[in-house]
Amino acid sequence: MSIIPEDGDLEEYFREYSDMYYEETALDIWNNCVVLSILSVVPSVLSLVVPNLVFGCLVSTGFIPLSVLHFSTGCIGIYLVSTLESHFGKIVLLFCWIISYVLLYTGFQLKKYSKSSISLKLTFIILLVLCEYYLIEAEVWLQIRGIVMVLVMKVLSLADDINKLDAMPGFIQYFGYTLCGANVMFGPWISFSDYLNFYKKPTKKNLIWICAIVKVLTTSLFFLTLSNCWSGYIISDDANRWLIAYKEAFAFRTSHYFISYLAEVGMIAAGFTNSSKRDSLNQYRFVITEPLEIEFPSSLSIVVKKWNQPMHDFLKKYVYYSWLGFGKFYAILATFLISSLLHGLELKVSMVLVSIGVFSYLQVVPRDRIAEIFDYCVRVRPCKDCKHKYKRDNIRVRIILLIYSLATVFHLAYLGVLMDPSTNEIGIYEKWQNLYFISHIVMFFNVMVIL
Repeated sequence: MSIIPEDGDLEEYFREYSDMYYEETALDIWNNCVVLSILSVVPSVLSLVVPNLVFGCLVSTGFIPLSVLHFSTGCIGIYLVSTLESHFGKIVLLFCWIISYVLLYTGFQLKKYSKSSISLKLTFIILLVLCEYYLIEAEVWLQIRGIVMVLVMKVLSLADDINKLDAMPGFIQYFGYTLCGANVMFGPWISFSDYLNFYKKPTKKNLIWICAIVKVLTTSLFFLTLSNCWSGYIISDDANRWLIAYKEAFAFRTSHYFISYLAEVGMIAAGFTNSSKRDSLNQYRFVITEPLEIEFPSSLSIVVKKWNQPMHDFLKKYVYYSWLGFGKFYAILATFLISSLLHGLELKVSMVLVSIGVFSYLQVVPRDRIAEIFDYCVRVRPCKDCKHKYKRDNIRVRIILLIYSLATVFHLAYLGVLMDPSTNEIGIYEKWQNLYFISHIVMFFNVMVIL
């Protein structure tokens, strides 16, 4: 039986046939994906940048009362939250904010703060898990999960720091800190002391400041297009399984870079900085992530640190050091477990986080053993004053470092495939089975080295 239409409309037939096998060009990707992706985020960018630009200029005047500034940035935060589509999501955020202040204030007034701190932490950890699985619809929770997580991190850090303060933070201070317009939507976390210090030494607002904002915003949009458009164009769906795994993980990582740099835009616009440099554009930076350190990593430990530096600082200060007395392995495991809880114990995220925690430890110990036995400088972090016989410029040392670097890239692809949306349909086991569980096998051999 002929597949050509009986009416002999060959033109229509060949048009349909060509559409089936049409390959998009780079120009098609630009017109149909890149431009549309950028236009889709313009409203969010403007609502984030413009109010914070105005606020940053107000801070630099130096004559506006602090209470007014705290109130102003809190109001900007409320305005940004009000742009969310879900009304129920806004109610949940309001509930979280009110209960956090009530628990802090009540505990401080009753002079039983240590018990109140534990109650507050348990309350929010349980709330995050319940919201992830029971209380809120998935679509609504996806809108507010990041906002709630940053709020919880601020509250938990303040709960531990409050004994070091002369008094309980005033309501207006708490309002400004927890709802700060610069980081309420996309983060990052900052400590209460850093928030207060920001008002004491505001950055200069000039043309270089504007150029820094434009530079970081351009970087953010670049990673947006990499995630949405170029990753799929460069690596097609009919590539081998390993390239597809790398593509899926790369798309997730670049989407994270997009959000991180967009968050930095908000921080710079408001005047926040965590840079110690005072040269040109570098003084206007609030570094959250470092893509080059992640895409070309020396170890998983470096990836963990550079993925989200403010969150890494939070976990290190408030979790890792608290558990270090039980041993390094338990401290690492507790850190990644708490990180999973902050993410609501979402299964995919938890599997990735705990795996990275275990895998990073299983990279550190063998490298320490190799450094000790063979006197090679191959530890995860370079020696400040190296005493090893074979230093980093030695060819054998470089080969070992290259092997670990390539292995880390491989592990990132292996773990990152879980974050692809297809995992919801296929399943975690099937995703890793498709890659022959190879990372787990490699780490099993690392365990043998340790033993």
